[in-house]
Amino acid sequence: MNENNDRLLLYFVSRTAKIMSRFVEKNLAEKGLDGLISAHGNILAVLYRSSSPMTMGDIAARIGRDKSTVTPLAEKLVRLGYIEKVPGSRDRRNVYLVLTEKGRSLRPIFEDISEQLFQTAWDHFSMREKEDFLESLKKIYLNFQSEEKNQKIRT
Repeated sequence: MNENNDRLLLYFVSRTAKIMSRFVEKNLAEKGLDGLISAHGNILAVLYRSSSPMTMGDIAARIGRDKSTVTPLAEKLVRLGYIEKVPGSRDRRNVYLVLTEKGRSLRPIFEDISEQLFQTAWDHFSMREKEDFLESLKKIYLNFQSEEKNQKIRT
């Protein structure tokens, strides 16, 4: 691979992530949810899949973000009435996030938007191309994860 192709890797990964976020946000706005961004969807998706309340730290770990990034996103979801904070039963200093009825009602909308996102992303890909692409992307991710551990870099 030449140097130009090396630069295209960063360009396309970065641009693809941005355009996918815009896709989600446009669809959310079309559904009347223009106060939400794709990162809010990540938090809600984790809570949809969880059978019990979760701490911000747990959610941050699941979505690969720092707790300091998740906190303001979760606070907005609380203000909008999609989730609520519940003190821990054993230790009231522990705060858990749970979906409200309003938050649970968004699940079909998020599932629909996710399906549209996946259909758009994988259009014109064969099953083999999907598998190869994901395997390559996973290798790149693992390379950086290993490097991060070696250098003790914080994301």
